[in-house]
Amino acid sequence: MASRSFVTSMGVTTSAVVRPNSAIYYGYTLRAGASGAVVTIYDNASAASGTILDVVTIAAGIVTGK
Repeated sequence: MASRSFVTSMGVTTSAVVRPNSAIYYGYTLRAGASGAVVTIYDNASAASGTILDVVTIAAGIVTGK
């Protein structure tokens, strides 16, 4: 069985790769800063490309998850 690892916390201001290799997508918890955010989650190892898995709009100061 392959080893498993999890992303536990990550700060992102523009775009970032969370996992650069294969992984199982279980969900997310997002927290918006003072101005809110729109977050797009892709299934590809390079930021802002691949198949879109989810798009989340978050109001300022809100925590949301799936």
